[in-house]
Order: sequence, then structure tokens, then C-alpha cells
Amino acid sequence: MASRQEDSAHADVEGAVTSVARAKAILAIAAAQAKAQPGESLTKVTMAVSFAERSGDQPLLLRALRQQRDLEHRAGAYDQFLVSAIRIVGISERYSDARGLAEDLRSLCEAYERIGAFDKAIEFRRQALFLLKSTGDSAEMGKGIVDLINSLVLAGRFSEVLQQSENAIAYYSAHDNPYGLASVWLGQGEALIAQRKYSAALPVLTRANNVFGKIHDPVLASRALRDLAEANIALSDWANARNYLDQAFKLSQDHSELPKDPKLFALMSRVYEGTGELSGALAMHRAHAALRDSLFNERMAERMVGLQALYSNQRKNEELDSMRLRAEANEESATQERATGRFWILGFVVLLITVSGLILMVRRTRKLTRRTLLKNQVVLRQTEELRAKSMELERQNLRLAESLMNEDQKDVQLKEIHHRVKNNLQIVNTLLKMQGTYIENDALQEVLNDCQGRVRSMALVHEHIYRCGDLNRINVKAHTLALGEAVLKNYGLAGKVALDLTVTYDHAHLEDLIPLSLLLNELITNSAKHAFKDRDQGRITIIMRRMGENQCELLFSDDGVGMGHDQFFNSDSFGSELVRTLATQLDGRIRLLRGEGTTFQLTFDVQDRTLRKAS
Repeated sequence: MASRQEDSAHADVEGAVTSVARAKAILAIAAAQAKAQPGESLTKVTMAVSFAERSGDQPLLLRALRQQRDLEHRAGAYDQFLVSAIRIVGISERYSDARGLAEDLRSLCEAYERIGAFDKAIEFRRQALFLLKSTGDSAEMGKGIVDLINSLVLAGRFSEVLQQSENAIAYYSAHDNPYGLASVWLGQGEALIAQRKYSAALPVLTRANNVFGKIHDPVLASRALRDLAEANIALSDWANARNYLDQAFKLSQDHSELPKDPKLFALMSRVYEGTGELSGALAMHRAHAALRDSLFNERMAERMVGLQALYSNQRKNEELDSMRLRAEANEESATQERATGRFWILGFVVLLITVSGLILMVRRTRKLTRRTLLKNQVVLRQTEELRAKSMELERQNLRLAESLMNEDQKDVQLKEIHHRVKNNLQIVNTLLKMQGTYIENDALQEVLNDCQGRVRSMALVHEHIYRCGDLNRINVKAHTLALGEAVLKNYGLAGKVALDLTVTYDHAHLEDLIPLSLLLNELITNSAKHAFKDRDQGRITIIMRRMGENQCELLFSDDGVGMGHDQFFNSDSFGSELVRTLATQLDGRIRLLRGEGTTFQLTFDVQDRTLRKAS
């Protein structure tokens, strides 16, 4: 059937006499080839767009552009996908089709989300929802509300997610739509997890999971089970977390069409680690890394295929333009030759009349022949020049495309390097923890615990670099808070010892952050081990502020039992020696201030420096 339709469409192209008919026939051929030959289909749709533009038929042009946009999306050419989506919205706004414009806005939002412009995507999601409200279609309105909530989750605007969720719940309750309610509960639960409100997230995620289980939606059910497992892990409820993860893995096995989710393996690794099954944790961590690498390679391969199809399409368009120029030149030459033939006939007629007329006609014919030859030579020379320029432009486009692809690969590889460093440090931490289970010497066990804390602090630095993607824009406050909470949790002081942060020194360089992170790890660990013995509550205060353009001050204090000057500066312990060495590495000096508890003051220079190893 598809073959017969394609043959019929080819016949229409060959017999068509108008640009409209040609565009419609080419679109039919492209639709038949879309699945088997996406690159060829994209080339034909581009030709159809060109014919539609010549015809001036705006509805036909809109149809061709939409088909082109969908093929670019499928090929992974997201830059061209964004350009086409913007152009389509500009044309669609001229018509009174609110539903069609809303669909075009949805495609534009997806294009912006692909390149990380979430604020733009949210702006157009709101416009699409406004248009759908004017149509009165409750099903489409509900879909628009869920799309807006998902975009807000991607942008990290969780307070707006919760606000929109309340409106959406009221809307779906009024329309008795349990599927819509479950979708909203799912987004609401993910927003609560992001805000670390795990106890509040559990009931809404449970309701969503029950609905998806009843209506047999494996995609959303798997997502809800994953979120429930994450919330229970944060609350250290390992049994429920493992139960939800087992259900998610079984759902993935029963439905092979579901995409593999690396996060399930990462969460199961955390469950194994929390229950003390360290070998299982290590195996799951390796499975997570392998699946993540596999998915990353698939996305890169898909992106490369899309770019190759796009560049092939551009080369074919340039070849078609060159062929059209040559055809026009040949047609002009043929027209001139036909005119010359008519003059020859006239000459023969004049020859029959008079000899003198024959002589004059022969002379005139010779002149016209010479002029025709000269014009043909000029046309051929111009054709060759155009061909040479076209080939040069094609080479420049290829060089530019290769340069852009190399830059994208460098950024991705840099982020991947930091992510792999973080993963390797986590493996080292797990190995140290496993080694500690076989050691009965308390002193050696304490040394291993201190080593684990230092490895965690360095892994946390690389994790923040991977998340932000910029070596010079690392959020110091968020990093310090995560480091302090990890140390307190490791010593069982989470919820007992308050962590008070005041940070005005932000966006540190990597060369400053690693030694500073290790120094803070030593100070917080020292307070957790010695300052709050026989106490149920306590407080640690950390202040980091700039003093001028190139200097920063760190004040660290706790309200514990306190430490003497000789106890710190004359101590031969490794932790004290490491703190003093790290302060020197930061080009600073550390002092122990007198008063209640323990207070350290460190002033250091803030500038780019080559990271030195502590001796």
C-alpha cells in the first residue's frame, strides 16, 4: 500500500504544473518515506517548503513546515527544530485556529526545554494553556496544566509547582478525572522531594501510584514508584524503599518498551549501602554507571545521525540550486539558437527574391552567430564560477559544523570527567567502608572513618562541578551545607547539632574549594567527635565573607567544651597538622580565638593558583 501511494505521488510530481500541486505531491512521498528513510524524507519536505513559498499558499506552507519540524525533531537536529518551531508559531498566529496554535506552542516549548531554556518554555506553556481555555476542551486543558507543572519541575521553580498543583487539583476534582489528579499528585510529590519535604511527599505519591496501578499506565507508574523509593531512602526506611524499587524493576521487565532508568540502580545502591550490603551496593553502582554511559552514547549517536542528515539535506539543496541555474542558462541558450534558426529561414526566403538581400542577410547572420557564441562562453564561465563558489561554501559549512560538534563534545566530556571522578571517589569511599568491617582495632577504625570523610568532601566538590558545569561558578554555600550535613549524619548528630551558615563569599574557584572543603571537613569532624560529648544539643556556626577584592575570612565556632591553644598548635595529630597545612596552601593563616567553645579564624587570599599537594 505504501509503495503504491509513493508511485502515485511520483506520478503527480512529474505531471504537476503548479507549485501547489508539486508541494502536495512531494509531501505525500515524504510521508511514505518518513519511517524507513528519514534523511530522504527531510530532503523532500524541504523541497515542498520551497514550492509552497513560491505558491504563496500559507496553509500549505504551514502544513509543510509542521512536517519538516517533526522530522527535525525525530532526527535529533534540535537547533533546526527550534528555528522551525519559531517560524511556525509566527505563521500560525495569523489564523483563528486556537487549538492548532496551542499545539504549535507546545512544540516550541519542547524545543526550548531541549536546549535548557526552561523560563522561555514556561512562558509559552502559559500562553498555550490560555488558548486551550478559550476552546472549552476540558481534556486538552488538563493536558496543558500537567505540561506546565512538568516544565516548572524541570526549571526548579517548586513553589510555583505547588501553587499550580492546588489549582489543578481543584480543576480535575470538579471534572472527576482521576488520571489528571494522579498526574498532578506526581508533580507535586517530586516538587516536595526537591524541597526535602519527604514526609509530606509520601502520601501524595502513594495516591498517584494507586491510580496509575489501576489504569495500567506503566510509564507514570514506574516514575511514581521511583519517587516513592527516593523519599523512603531519605527517611532511612530501607524496607519500603526496597519494596518500591523491586516493583519498579518488575514493571520494567514486564514492559520491555519502557526506557531504562539509570536512577533505579543508583537508588538500589543506596538501599544496599544503608542496609550494610556493601557488595550489592557496589554492584548496583557499577550497573548504574554502565547504563548511564550506554544511554549517553546512544544520545550522542542519535545527535550525530541527525546532524549528518541535516548537512546532507543542505548539500542536496545547494546541488538543486546549481542544477536550476544551469537549466536556466541552457534554456536561454536554446531560445537564442531558435531565434538564429528563424533568421536563417528568413535569409533563404530573401535569397529567392534578390542576390543583394542574400549578401546582406549572410553578413547579418554571421554577426549574430559570433554574438551568440560570445554569450554562450560568458554563460559557461559564469556557471563555472557559481559552481566553484558553491563548493567553497559547502566546505566552509562542513568546517563550521565540525567545529561546533567538537565544542559540544568538549563540554560534554569535561562534565563527564568530573562525574567519573566523583563516581571513582565514591567507589574508594565504599571500599574503605567495606575494609572497616573487617577491622577490630578501634584506633584504626577511627582513622578509616576520617579518611572516608575526606574522600566524601572531595567527591562532593566534583559533584557540584558536574551539576553546575562551570569550574569558576561553584556555589560555596550549597556545598558547605551539604558537607556539614553529611559529617553530622555520619556521626549520628543530624537533628541534634544545628548548622548556622552565613556565606557572602560565593562562586569559588576549584583551586580554592578543594583545600577549603578538606579544611572544613576536618574542623566539623573535630567538633562532632569531641565538642558535644554527653549533650543532646549543640550549634556549629560557619561564617565566610569577603574582605576586599582578593581576600576572604572564615570564622568557625562551636558551643562545645572548647580547645586550648597548645592542644591545637602543639598537637602532633594528623588532623591538626592537615588543617595547618591546608591553611598554608590557601596562602592564609589560622588562629584559635579565646572564648567559650572553640573558635577558629582563617584569612586567605582569593585568586587563581595552581593546586599544590599538601606535604
